[in-house]
Amino acid sequence: MAPETLTIVSYVEVPSHHGLSNRVLGIARSMTARGIACRIICPDTQGLPSRDDIDSIVVRRIRIRGRERVQDSSLPIRILKIVAFMFQSFVLVRHLTPKRSDMIMVEQVAGLPLILMLKLFHRRRTIVDDMTLLHVDYSFAPKALLRLIDLMCIGLSDVVVTTTDKTVNFVGRSLPSKRCVKVENGVNTPTAPAPRINTEKRGQPLRMVFVGGLSFHQNRQAIRHILTIVDILSEWTSDFQVRIVGGPISMADEYLSHPAVKEGLVEFTGFLSDERLEEEFSEALIGLLPFFRDSQLMAGQRTKALEYFARRLLVLSGPEGIGEIQGLSPGEGYIEAQDASTFAAHLSEIAKNPTQYEPIRNHGFEVIQEKYSWEATTRVLHQAIRKTSH
Repeated sequence: MAPETLTIVSYVEVPSHHGLSNRVLGIARSMTARGIACRIICPDTQGLPSRDDIDSIVVRRIRIRGRERVQDSSLPIRILKIVAFMFQSFVLVRHLTPKRSDMIMVEQVAGLPLILMLKLFHRRRTIVDDMTLLHVDYSFAPKALLRLIDLMCIGLSDVVVTTTDKTVNFVGRSLPSKRCVKVENGVNTPTAPAPRINTEKRGQPLRMVFVGGLSFHQNRQAIRHILTIVDILSEWTSDFQVRIVGGPISMADEYLSHPAVKEGLVEFTGFLSDERLEEEFSEALIGLLPFFRDSQLMAGQRTKALEYFARRLLVLSGPEGIGEIQGLSPGEGYIEAQDASTFAAHLSEIAKNPTQYEPIRNHGFEVIQEKYSWEATTRVLHQAIRKTSH
C-alpha cells in the first residue's frame, strides 16, 4: 500500500533551470500519475506566489530574504539560507502531514537538519533523495566530518535514493540493512521531435545551445571552454551562433568583453521560462556539453544531456559530459571530443553537412525516449515507497 501523500522538500527553487528542480518535478509528476498526491515545498527569493499549482502538484514557497536564489549564492550564504529554510520548512511540514502514513522526501545532504527534526519531533517516514557522498566528492571540510554527516543522513532516513553506484555500494557496506535504491535522472520525453530549422538554407547560421546556471563552477568552466572553442571555430567560419541559457545574468559580466560575445557569436540569455527554453531548443541543432578532464562528471551534466537528447538535438560532448547512459556511446547517439580543438573541428564538419548526422541524433532521441522517461526511471522508487509504507 502506497502513502496517500508525498511531500518533497527542495532547497532549490521550483521551477528553475537547476537540474535538481527538474528531478523534483519529474519525481512528483510520476508519483502523482501513480496515485500518490504530491506537494513540493521550496524557497523563493523572486517574489513568486506562495502557493502554486504545477500539473496538479501543489507548490508551497517559503520566502527567503535576499535577491539571489539559494542555488546561486556563495557557499557560506547558501549554507545559511538552506539552514534557515529547513527550520521554516519543518513548521510547514508538520502542518501539512498530520497522518502517520504521510511520507516526506528531502533533497540531498542539505536536508539533514530537517531529517533530524522530523525524526525527533514528528516521527514520519523520510526519504533522502539524490544522495551524494560528501566525503568522496568534496573537500571543503575534514573527510572524517564529511563522512559522519553522510552516515547521519543515511542512517536517519528510511529510504536512501541516489543516482550513483558508489553511494549504493557505500550504503551496502556501511549500513547493509538500510533500503537504498538507484533512481537515474529522467526527462520529460516529447512524443514528437522538436521542429528543426533548415541549417542548409543560405544565410541560416548553425545554432547551438548550452543550458546551465552560471553560479555552478562546472558550468562556468564549460563556458570558458565554449569561448575557446568559438575562437578556434571562427578561424574557419563565422556562420554560427551559440546561445548560453541560465542565470543569474549578472555572472555573465566577466565574459562580455570576449570578442565572440561582442560580435554576437555567443549570446547570454539569462534565466528563461519553460516556454522560452523550448523555443531555444526548437531553434537549435546542437546541444553543447564541453566538459573535459578538468571538469568532474556531476549529475547536472547528465541532466543536461538528457534534456538535449529528448529535444532531438545533436549532442556534442567532452569525455565528462554524459557518463554511462545505457544504449549510447560515442558515434552511437552523440559525438565525443577529447579537447577544445577536436570539439571545434567536429563543429566545422557538422556545419558543412548537417544532414549526415541525422542518424546519430535520431538514435539518441529514441534511446532516451525508451529508457529515461520519468515513468521508467521512477518505477523502483515507487516500489520502495510502497514497501516502506507497509
